[in-house]
Amino acid sequence: MTRLRLLALLAVVALAAICLDPVRAATLGHGRAPSKGFSGYVSRDGAELGVGRLPNGVRGICLDTGTSWTWPDKVPASHLVNDPVVGYLTSTYLPRAAKDPVLAAALWWAVGERLNSHPLKVSGHVALMRNETPKLAHRIVAAHATLVNAALRWAPTVAGYAAMKLALTRGDVSGIGVRSATGHWVPGLPVVVTVQGAQFANGGTTWRGTTDESPLRLPLSPDGAEPVSVAVHVSRLPAARFRLYDPMRDHRQRVAASAGPGTMAASAELAFVPAQPRLATTINTRQATEGATLVDRVAVSGLSDVPGSGPVTGEWQLVGPTRPDRNATCRGAAWAGAPLAGHGTFTVTRSGTVAVGATRIQRGGCYTYRERLIPTAYNLGVPWTPLGIVAETAVVGPAQPRVPGHPLVNSGGESDGTPETSDRRTPARIRLGAVGLNTTLSGVTFHGSTITPPHAISTGGIWREGAPVDALVGTTVVVGHVSDNHDRPGAFKRLQKAKRGQVIELTSPAGVRTAWRITNIKAVDRARLPRSIFGQGVQRRLVLVTCTDKVTYANGGFHYRKNLIVTAEPA
Repeated sequence: MTRLRLLALLAVVALAAICLDPVRAATLGHGRAPSKGFSGYVSRDGAELGVGRLPNGVRGICLDTGTSWTWPDKVPASHLVNDPVVGYLTSTYLPRAAKDPVLAAALWWAVGERLNSHPLKVSGHVALMRNETPKLAHRIVAAHATLVNAALRWAPTVAGYAAMKLALTRGDVSGIGVRSATGHWVPGLPVVVTVQGAQFANGGTTWRGTTDESPLRLPLSPDGAEPVSVAVHVSRLPAARFRLYDPMRDHRQRVAASAGPGTMAASAELAFVPAQPRLATTINTRQATEGATLVDRVAVSGLSDVPGSGPVTGEWQLVGPTRPDRNATCRGAAWAGAPLAGHGTFTVTRSGTVAVGATRIQRGGCYTYRERLIPTAYNLGVPWTPLGIVAETAVVGPAQPRVPGHPLVNSGGESDGTPETSDRRTPARIRLGAVGLNTTLSGVTFHGSTITPPHAISTGGIWREGAPVDALVGTTVVVGHVSDNHDRPGAFKRLQKAKRGQVIELTSPAGVRTAWRITNIKAVDRARLPRSIFGQGVQRRLVLVTCTDKVTYANGGFHYRKNLIVTAEPA
């Protein structure tokens, strides 16, 4: 071959070439690449749509399409250029494009339409490729769309990707991932997470994986009540810049190459702080009757969700009974010194509601629940809830005994009364010092429709089915003779002199004294004695009944037409 013909051949090769490479690589298309090492598509006229390799081994994409531009035969000077989209494309796909000609052609197209000095020629070569090899072109077009969409979705900002914001708890580490300029999470980046003071689900202290399109959350099992620290390392991070090789002479190609993948690291520490649970409680009923069962519902929240944190023990107390306030409610009840009706423990393993403290109530009055949680290594304790919270209190009234429809009290001029009940304890006593009334009390009950004071007229009778002397709720009914058949004064003879405001003193068989102030005095027809005086409610009352309105006959006989009713309330 003559020297002239050789030069002509070289000129044809230079004019036909778009991206020349001294190393042979994979090619597609009907043309034959005049250069070695090219990866991509070659048209019939020798146009190369793909990536090449500089003499120093760096892969790159030509940016000056046309017959007057040739691939650099030496390594030109280079500098970094800020372009997040091109930086993402070159750092992510250039290494793979050397062995994937479809990807190489798509990558040349994606970068070229953005940076090439002859964008119309880029479009022309793409159109020619579509005409020459429609099926192959379809694959390259699809790959091009994938690259462009990925770059627009996952490219960084000009300043790069923002630092990770890890969230570390005793139960997991979250927030692992990389967010793009558009706010999307970048998938497929290698991640290594190491932890101290805890273990991953696999029992190790190192986790390897890849990022996802949402932040990763990795469960942790702490080793104990020790601080936990975590370190995250993300590699192959797409760059916000690319490296531009610019010969700036002899019509040599400018070449876009990768600036190299970056890395990202993040760490977090957690000094162990036990969880702070919370208690919210509600009694199952606010009003009940003696014999009912009270139950409290305890809602526990904020417990530690750390695996292995174990159960939490709670304690409950049912305080009461104590006397209701003057309005027969528990709002103003005095809880200091009140007895315990019940107590116990309960266990919770997770946040939720548990029923505790089931207690059958034998005595009326005000009751209130209170609870607390015992501290553990993973949960702080909760102190006793205050006494008397409205949602925690119940007022328990007395059961209503049987009362005849038309009750009668025979307490005047009667010689045969109810036999005194024997009691080994000291009997109850009633005293109204202002009128000189002072007597003991024994139990009486209805016989049919009639209740009769004790046989001994000097002794008063306390209705057994009513509230006992030391009750906190209900009505205590006391009856007493005014006289016997011989008109000798009975235990309640002096009650006829009672006045409003005077104080009655009751002493229980146990020796407990209570004071009562008279609030009402009235006389009613004995045949119309109000049934309501025997009614049992929450309000505490004392009702004294005897006879009055004496009628004397001509033969000296007598009887009483009315009952005297004296009502008193706690002083």
